[in-house]
Formats: sequence, C-alpha cells, structure tokens
Amino acid sequence: HLLRPALLQEAARDAGFYQGPEFRRVQDKGRQEAILEMLRQRTVRAISISPDEVRQYYDDNPEPFRHAQAVWIEEMLLATAPEALRVREQIEAGARLADLAVRSLREQAEQQRGRLHFHAEDEARFPLLMPVAMATEARLVVGPLPVRGGFSVFRVLGHTPDRVDPFDAVRDRAQALLRQH
Repeated sequence: HLLRPALLQEAARDAGFYQGPEFRRVQDKGRQEAILEMLRQRTVRAISISPDEVRQYYDDNPEPFRHAQAVWIEEMLLATAPEALRVREQIEAGARLADLAVRSLREQAEQQRGRLHFHAEDEARFPLLMPVAMATEARLVVGPLPVRGGFSVFRVLGHTPDRVDPFDAVRDRAQALLRQH
C-alpha cells in the first residue's frame, strides 16, 4: 500500500502533471478546502449543546431516527426447483438453514449464515422474494419460490414494525445532526 502512492507520484511527475498553472490551481483549491474543513470541525466541536436541546431536536425531527418496517429471513438460493424442494424438506426435518447456507448461490450467504434483512425499498432488488417474505408469518418455511437467479427457500425469523428508534439508542446521532444545523 505504501508503494502505490509513490508509483503514482512518479508516473504523474513523468507525465508532467506537476508542472503548469492547472496543477497549482487544483493544489491551491485543495489546500483551501482542507483549511475550511478544519475550521468547520473546530467550530462544530466548540458549539455547546445541552442534553435538553438534543432531546428537543429528537422530538421535533423523528424522521432521521425512523427505522422502517423490516423482515429478517434465513434464505438459500438454489439452481433448480427440485434441489430447492429437497432443501425445504431437510429444513422441515430439522436441518438448520444456516448450516446449509454454504450451498446457496447468493453471494456471501455462507458468511451471513443465509440471513437477509429487508425494508420496503429492497423490493427493487428482490421484487419476487421481498413481498412474499414481508407477508409471511415468523417461523414459517417458504419455497421453492421462483426468483431472479433460481429458486428461493426461506424461513422468516421475524418482523419489526415501522418505528422511531428510542432516544437512548440514537442520542449521539441526534447530537451530531443538531450540531450540523
């Protein structure tokens, strides 16, 4: 990693990028932006905000602290409907979906142990899977469901309702947002 900047600088020097008024103009602009950012950070740190002001900001501005309705699932994406049906039968017989996730076609399924977390805006990426998952009761196993890329088998782990996160959980974020105003 240390070698790359040195090679980049050498290539830029060989190409003549360090010469001429355009480079000096960009360099001066970058220096000015860095100074302005340092001043902004110093000013923000110097602003004193009382706990009551932070709480008032939170109460008056709930949207930045809203956590939209969501669903958690364990899911596997398989190539064929018969393969997905076999996996569903294994799960219904007691196999843990998380242990089977290594067979999923979905990227990072094994690292995430097959777990996915959906919000309404995820419907664009998962137009067939997400609405069915949102409508399914917790602990039910669904599939094979034809989806983009194969056939899905999943279990709904739980739903979380649309809610504003509790103040204690977002106090630091509320304070940071208030400082920016």
